[in-house]
Amino acid sequence: MINAIRSEFKSFEEKKAYLDNLFYNVGKQVYDFDVFFMEEKNNRKSLWKKWSEVGFDVENWKNHKFIEESNNRTILGNEVVLDLEEPKKFNKIMKKLKADKLFYRAFRTGSRGYHIHLIYDKELEPEDKLEVIKDYDCDTQKTSKRCGIALEFCPHWKTGKPKELIFENDGINKFIKKEKVGVEGEEKEIFVENFLNIIYNNKGEIKSKNVDIDKVAHYLKEKYNFKTIFGKKNDYVWSYNNGIYQQEGRGIIKTDCEKLLETYARRNIVDEIFEKIKRLTKIDREDFEKTDINLIPLRNGLWDIKGKELIGYKPEYNFKFIIDIEKDKNAKCPKWIKFINEALYPDDIPVAQEFFGFNLYREYFIKKGVIGVGPQDTGKSVFLDTLTKFVGEKNKTGISLQKITGGTDFTKLSLKDKHSNIYDDLSSKDLNDGGAFKIATGGGFISGEEKFGDFSQFRSFAKQIFATNKIPPVKDNDDLAYFGRWIILKFDNVPEKIDPFLRDKLWTDKEMSGILNWALEGLYRLLKKGSFSYDKTPAEIKRIMEESGCPLVLFSNEVLQNEDGNIITKDEMYKVYSIWAKTSQKPRLSKEQLGRQLMKYCPYILAEKHKKRVWKNAKFNDEIIKNYDLSVTTYTSDTFKKTLKSISKESNKSIINNVDMRKNKASVVSKEKQDRLRKIQEKILSGEINSEQAEKILKE
Repeated sequence: MINAIRSEFKSFEEKKAYLDNLFYNVGKQVYDFDVFFMEEKNNRKSLWKKWSEVGFDVENWKNHKFIEESNNRTILGNEVVLDLEEPKKFNKIMKKLKADKLFYRAFRTGSRGYHIHLIYDKELEPEDKLEVIKDYDCDTQKTSKRCGIALEFCPHWKTGKPKELIFENDGINKFIKKEKVGVEGEEKEIFVENFLNIIYNNKGEIKSKNVDIDKVAHYLKEKYNFKTIFGKKNDYVWSYNNGIYQQEGRGIIKTDCEKLLETYARRNIVDEIFEKIKRLTKIDREDFEKTDINLIPLRNGLWDIKGKELIGYKPEYNFKFIIDIEKDKNAKCPKWIKFINEALYPDDIPVAQEFFGFNLYREYFIKKGVIGVGPQDTGKSVFLDTLTKFVGEKNKTGISLQKITGGTDFTKLSLKDKHSNIYDDLSSKDLNDGGAFKIATGGGFISGEEKFGDFSQFRSFAKQIFATNKIPPVKDNDDLAYFGRWIILKFDNVPEKIDPFLRDKLWTDKEMSGILNWALEGLYRLLKKGSFSYDKTPAEIKRIMEESGCPLVLFSNEVLQNEDGNIITKDEMYKVYSIWAKTSQKPRLSKEQLGRQLMKYCPYILAEKHKKRVWKNAKFNDEIIKNYDLSVTTYTSDTFKKTLKSISKESNKSIINNVDMRKNKASVVSKEKQDRLRKIQEKILSGEINSEQAEKILKE
């Protein structure tokens, strides 16, 4: 083990003097850095405070204590920190620093890696710092203008071990930007000529200048870590930037060639460089599309699911997307928890938590999709919109079940490499085919085709979630395997007051970091159990879905019970059904419609004809119908006609004929019309109106 040149601060005065030196001498009073403290053991952390805020008045006991506890600071604008977590690379980097003749201070962090601090003579932009860090193959996350780092000679916030100086070649480095493009004068011309083949004549005069295609291609290849996939119709060039690959290679190459070569950047030259880079950077599609499913790309690093820690990005990880949330171990989400507790049933909250975590995992290892069902203004849209914000708009798609089952290959391709398929306000139309949905949730191959591009097959890991007021029916309603893939989250609670700014409150960076921790807790539980905390059987799920999509299923389940041989007359059945529909505020079918459809949704019942037309093998649920007033007449055109016939006034015949005519025009009598007929009948019976008046009302 390398011995430390200098270890922990011995006094407050020594610590303050070091920080003063950073502010006055190293930063030249230009970079007012932040200081703060963190401590994992006691779960403590402070706000970030400027050095000028606390360091200029240490007589104030609060400032004195704050400085005393601080164990982190932000990186200066003229400072680059090489963050190295792989000790094996340390010696290699030290040799390169010496070969490059750079000044540095190398520290053992107190955790498991090293920090090498480089001070420059000017402020560096984030892209300048990135170039230096990439040159030494270190963690590229330490480039932002407000980036925290463990404070020198202080105990590390995780381990308590001090950050110790082990090598030193102290001094100020002169920053020379590698690209001189855009600078007027001689430096720019020299840079361009570095990429030219210059031919001289016998007198030593320049005879010609030609672009060195190989040199330009290799320079750009190293700078951007291009990867190229050759397709049957198109080629795809990806460039690496800030931890992820983007399909922007063509534009970058053409733009940089223009900057590098200026007047030499003719079209044929640029095309030749582009083709050269493509050949140099070829990679198989299958290899390039592989990413470690145990790494989650976040704003401030990769979350290692197994190691439960953040690690740095590297080109070889092949990530093409990022979930734009910062991992903060101590973040909470109180507003989200309050919303979830109000919107969902208690038993469904762990399921929702697990599903959020499931969306972070790039494998469909549990064959489940989610439907959020409930009336308007119950939180369905807020739930789905927050999930969209969570995974990121670029990491989700939104296509309906109908399009998954019957859409084009181009439409299905939108599922590729997406974390979520989120679709609000799902249509109630019949689904074309439940089998395609089973493929979408089961990790099977899906065929897709790019517009004017290549055809491909892929395994989707886009988690399926939909919202609807009423669940769409499925034609093949005997397929329990289909229903077994659904989780139903019921949103039944309509709040007394709707908060129009709820999304803004839920979507702050701090709240989203808390939701990330909440979702990871659900993911770890899911990975451990291998199943959701959802105990509904496929048959129960089928019943819930059918009840939502068809009130007749709900009637059969609530009001009827199986009893072989028992008989209910069709008149009795329709009377009970009508009362139930009114009580449940469900649309009512006509007597004929009930006769045609009841057997479809009540599998044990049979229609037979004895002395009367009857339903066989069913009885009423006594607990339900005991509250029904079965003496109430169900008012349809038939019952109104019979009632009128019982009245011995010849003048009522015209009304009876009128009702017959109306019945022939429409077999279904609406609730509104029934109420009107009932009121007319009551008025006739009481003598309040005569037949002429009744006829007039009917015409209206």
